[in-house]
Amino acid sequence: MLATCRSRSTVRRGPWCRLPLLSSVVAMISVGSSCYTAELNGSASGVFLCAENSECSEEHVCVLGYCTSNKGPQLRIVGPEPLTRYAVAEPVTLPIVLLGDDLVLDEPRPERVDGHGYLAIRIDDTQVGEPITSGDLHTGVSLELALGQLDPGIHRIEVWAYESDGKRYPNPSATAASAVWVDDGAPHVAILRPLPGSKHRASDPMDVEVVTLNFQFVDPGFSAADFIDGEGHTHVYAGLDYPGCLPGCNFSYAVGGSIKPEGEDPTTTVTGQLEPLDLGPGTLTLTASLNYTGHLAVPFKSADDWSNLALYDGLVNDTIRIELLGALP
Repeated sequence: MLATCRSRSTVRRGPWCRLPLLSSVVAMISVGSSCYTAELNGSASGVFLCAENSECSEEHVCVLGYCTSNKGPQLRIVGPEPLTRYAVAEPVTLPIVLLGDDLVLDEPRPERVDGHGYLAIRIDDTQVGEPITSGDLHTGVSLELALGQLDPGIHRIEVWAYESDGKRYPNPSATAASAVWVDDGAPHVAILRPLPGSKHRASDPMDVEVVTLNFQFVDPGFSAADFIDGEGHTHVYAGLDYPGCLPGCNFSYAVGGSIKPEGEDPTTTVTGQLEPLDLGPGTLTLTASLNYTGHLAVPFKSADDWSNLALYDGLVNDTIRIELLGALP
């Protein structure tokens, strides 16, 4: 499962393993996420450090600093389009379209059959519908999921590949991920990267992607006013009890966590990088909030507003949990 791609002494240990955007709808977004559960032993023979996929041999990818086998199913979600909007008042029916390689869809059975298996779809970390046991992933597998009315905000979609005997395929690309919105007309914010439940080394910088609905991210340097409704930027809080920590933590977001767009054009997607977190291994909460260009959390427009308890109901934020790992040996 682990690479023998080059001499350990010649591999450059870079600061982080770069992840592609979820909006690219590429299954490799799952690298480093909860879909990969194998334990990696850094002292084992033939294990090589890496900073990016190009440093690993063919059929291997960089996962948490190690070259790791990606032999197995390669899944992609091509429908619905990432961040499709569904109306809050209407029942949601998701038209799921999947493509893939290196997996023959088959019924579950007691024994493992090499290259065979089935798929399970999860919405917001809960399996929905029946396992997908037939169809040709090369040409596409389509189905509809009737989910009823969903809460406003982001809803995450994951597809997991299982071996025929019920064990999950361990390679990173055996999981694909996407997300859709349920739109009630109000502002919403969501963390797309890292994925909830993913793993990250506390000693490495963290790539973060934040998206919003009914709100525009702008660079404060190009704003004519500090408190314009419907526009601002995001703060990312690491390991803090948000919003319980307000107002004291309004300016205590993670280093590099005041994420603004590049350039003058408003956008609904921003990416940034948090500096290495000075924290030990364990579960970490990450929260993204919406903030005006004056940095106060929406809907607070002055320091006096912090005493108005009714305004706290208007706070807009998204919290996920990830697993922090210790440093590489």
